[in-house]
Amino acid sequence: TACEASTEVTSKTTATTGDATTGHATTGDATTGAPECPEGQVECDDGCINPEVNVKHCGGCDQPCLMTQVCVDGACALNCAVDEQICGLECVDPLVDADHCGGCDQPCALSEFCVGGVCVGQCPPGTSDCANACVDVDTSPEHCGGCNLACGDDEACVAGECVLTCDQGLSECDGECVDLLNDKYHCGACETPCGGMAVCADGGCVDDCPGNKILCEAQCVNPNTDDEHCGGCFQPCPAQLSCAGGECK
Repeated sequence: TACEASTEVTSKTTATTGDATTGHATTGDATTGAPECPEGQVECDDGCINPEVNVKHCGGCDQPCLMTQVCVDGACALNCAVDEQICGLECVDPLVDADHCGGCDQPCALSEFCVGGVCVGQCPPGTSDCANACVDVDTSPEHCGGCNLACGDDEACVAGECVLTCDQGLSECDGECVDLLNDKYHCGACETPCGGMAVCADGGCVDDCPGNKILCEAQCVNPNTDDEHCGGCFQPCPAQLSCAGGECK
């Protein structure tokens, strides 16, 4: 059957879980001394949060989303890459997915492959058959150097080998990508931790986050521009959006 209209929205998100009526949320109670939260926020273990977008408390306190999800309108939703689309409850690439070749629910025959969104009888030169898909094992992060040899999240496949590639502004320390300006354990340089309750801000250890930055998971971040903490802690933007003025746009 044809892919339903609700699964082909351009927002790249679809709700999967979440219930704003559950959890332990409260907006404050003068009789018990509970803190009063701003309108639209509730009190959880992490303080006042927005259950509409917070991935640790999506729809209510202690209702976390999966690592691959974002919180949209109080419900956990798929966070598909820009070149993917939602088919049912999964993100797919219609250019190479044999079950959704060219669009949702458009499968190729068992002996066919999906190449460029079209079903073909054999893989083009320079590609290999891996799990009924034609891939370039020199560049594929899922099949790097051979079928089913996947690279890590921070790695890219270069000439058939997985290599660590850090985003702009991040540096490699102990095999992981870190922000030397804000990382408590690599503050200003690798292997330079901040002691005690100190935090890292602008590459130096300080007692509290300066200016308009807030503390999120031992890091000082700017909620006006941080894609992972947009408008507040644990409020990541969907893959195709970025944080500007505390909002995903």
